[in-house]
Amino acid sequence: LPLMETTRHISALIEKLIDYESQLAAQNRKEIYADYTPDKIALLIITLAMILLAFLLYFPISKSIKNSEQRLIDLALDLDRVNKELHQASITDGLTQLYNRRYFDQIFANEIKRATREKLPVTYMMLDIDHFKKYNDHYGHPAGDAVIQKVAKHLRNYFKRPGDLIFRLGGEEFGVFLHSSQLDSVTALAQQLIADMQKLQMVHETSLTQNYVTLSMGMVHFTQGTHLSAEEIYQLADEQLYKAKESGRDRVVWLVQEGVNGS
Repeated sequence: LPLMETTRHISALIEKLIDYESQLAAQNRKEIYADYTPDKIALLIITLAMILLAFLLYFPISKSIKNSEQRLIDLALDLDRVNKELHQASITDGLTQLYNRRYFDQIFANEIKRATREKLPVTYMMLDIDHFKKYNDHYGHPAGDAVIQKVAKHLRNYFKRPGDLIFRLGGEEFGVFLHSSQLDSVTALAQQLIADMQKLQMVHETSLTQNYVTLSMGMVHFTQGTHLSAEEIYQLADEQLYKAKESGRDRVVWLVQEGVNGS
């Protein structure tokens, strides 16, 4: 009997505790609900809707931003490519695709100074198509342009090293600048280039030299750079070219300068 009374007593206490907790929870809910006026509830709904909308828009917006970034990168690459193409066009002769006179004037002096500073052998050649005016007058300017293009290709076949620079200086005149070329090899190469010109078999009926298109060359070679200016070197090469023409054309005439102090 005492045990049953105790059990009922405990059960009654538990019911009171449960009832108390229920009343307390109900009161707390009332207090919480009292804080949420219709305006606050509307604001909460709007906030939740905006969060949901932002979540839904995040992925397409993010993708759009990435696409825009990629387009900007592509445009920058295209701009860089166009700038390089414009620069290349500005230094390239349109007829022959060799370097033009403008580029020659820009870099020739610097190349001479670098070779002198590093005590490297330097060779500069000037070439001219023999009796080119007669060729133009007889065959016409389109045929003359074709000859200039074939001569340019002939030069490219001989001077292939990365440091070899070939220029069309104007009209039928060309220039070639070589780094680190030894005298024996470069003179042999120049003589072979002149001799092989006739093998192209470009008929020149009005030539006073041969029946085919020929070249004359003036060349200067410096064993270890030079104290001379670019203008002086150009003048020396031009003088050797003149000697080649005066001595019969279809040949190369060269001048050798020893050491950086000249001779």
